[in-house]
Amino acid sequence: MSCPKNRLYEAYYGLYKLRGDCTCQLIDDCDGMDITLKQIEYLKLIDNCEDMTFSQLVKLTHNSKPTVTEMVNKCIKSSCLYKEKSEYDGRVSYLHLTDKGKKLARSEQIALLKTVDKIMNALNDDELDMLSSLLEKVGKR
Repeated sequence: MSCPKNRLYEAYYGLYKLRGDCTCQLIDDCDGMDITLKQIEYLKLIDNCEDMTFSQLVKLTHNSKPTVTEMVNKCIKSSCLYKEKSEYDGRVSYLHLTDKGKKLARSEQIALLKTVDKIMNALNDDELDMLSSLLEKVGKR
C-alpha cells in the first residue's frame, strides 16, 4: 500500500486531470483551439459587464489601446466577440460575446460542473456525502 501523501496526490491529480479534460473537450467543442488564455481572460472580463466599451476594457486590463485593439480584433475574427454601436451615441461601441465567446468565457465553471456530474455518476449517496464533508473541511482551512 502506498503512503497517504502519494495516495492523496494521485487522487487529487486524477480529479485535476478530469477537470482539465472537461475543459479541453469544451474548448474543442467551441472550435476554440485558435484562442489563447489571454483572449479567454478578455472574454471573461467582457462577460462580467453588461455593456462593456473598448475604453472600459483598456482601463480594466491596464493595457495600451493598440494591445486591446489587437486582442479585440482577434476575438472578433475567432467569432467570439462582436461590436454593437450605441443607439444613443454613435461614437461608442459595446463589446458583446457570441455564444461561442460565452462558452469560452465560462469554460472553467462549465468544466467544473461537468467534473461534478462525473463524480456524482461514479459515487453513491453515502460516498457523495462523505466526499462533500471532507472537501468542505479542507476548504475551510
